[in-house]
Amino acid sequence: MNSLQNHVLFTMQFMQMMEDFQTVENECPACGHSSRSNTVCLRNECDFMLFIDMGKLHPSVIPWIEARKEALK
Repeated sequence: MNSLQNHVLFTMQFMQMMEDFQTVENECPACGHSSRSNTVCLRNECDFMLFIDMGKLHPSVIPWIEARKEALK
């Protein structure tokens, strides 16, 4: 994820995944609450943003995606 193109592509794919699986569990990857948009948690208490810096994912995203994969099996 070094380029702006990869950054935008991943964000689009992540947002599509969130839309596709919104009925499975609608939760923020960081805090687990259901008050989030596709890439930013809407709770004041949570600091989740999909990308914390250009090209750097929030640390909670990968384990969250892995957990969703396991839940869907």
